[in-house]
Amino acid sequence: MLEHEREKLESIKLDYDKYWVPINWSYTHMFEARRAGKITSDVMTNKLTDEMKVFRNNLQMLCNYDWVPIPLVYPQVIMIAVYFYFGVCLISRQFILSGRELPTKSEIDIVVPVMTMVQFLFYVGWMKAAEVLLNPMGDDDDDFECNFLLDKNLATSLSIVDETHYDAPTVQEDKFWSSGHVDPMIPSVNDEQRVVEMIRRRHSSVTIPDTRKTSKKSFSRPIPSHAATFPSARNSVVSLEAEPLSQCHEKSTTAMINFQSALSTVTEEESPTSRNNSTDIQLS
Repeated sequence: MLEHEREKLESIKLDYDKYWVPINWSYTHMFEARRAGKITSDVMTNKLTDEMKVFRNNLQMLCNYDWVPIPLVYPQVIMIAVYFYFGVCLISRQFILSGRELPTKSEIDIVVPVMTMVQFLFYVGWMKAAEVLLNPMGDDDDDFECNFLLDKNLATSLSIVDETHYDAPTVQEDKFWSSGHVDPMIPSVNDEQRVVEMIRRRHSSVTIPDTRKTSKKSFSRPIPSHAATFPSARNSVVSLEAEPLSQCHEKSTTAMINFQSALSTVTEEESPTSRNNSTDIQLS
């Protein structure tokens, strides 16, 4: 808030909160922009007015939550728990009087159930405190102050009509006026945005190679001379040279199977010769 805006806000004589005054200034500048033709249509003006109304309602809801915190489920839970607990205690904490020998039989050692009475006082007292919340418009300290709300709303409405109607400070340039980027006030959000910007710059500097050229070069390598001994595998590999990469992936499995079968055949054929060579070396 600039200095002339602070002086304008302090000049308004009101005994209640004045958080609505900057919002009223926004409405005033909005209507002046519409009359000056800076806002082209009434539909857009109505849309901006609705957005300002949503912002103002959220502020009021936040003030209400901070003013009167009411746990909504607290009264119901406490009532059910207290009634159920003492209903069970009424039967379970009685002594058994019987002439028979029972495992649960015991002698009466305490005439007055002191602990049960203490529990009854605490639990029922908490329950009565919870019942007060069922009437939020009562006279307690934590209830809604209806007279205060009525007086505040009436005084605020009269102040809007009498003192601040079409009376807004002039718009002046602040430190964020000419800056292209405004850092958020929350440090964690600011740091997160910086990390995101670094990641974006790093990804923008990475170049993705052309896979079509790479695949064409990878499949256009010269085939060894001994590949002629297994023509089925050679034909499978050669057929992949002129095809796109997607079709090459589909046929790569078949080519690999043919290559392995041909390789095993060549290995079986060359294995006797290798054994003879190793025998000649040992004899020599």
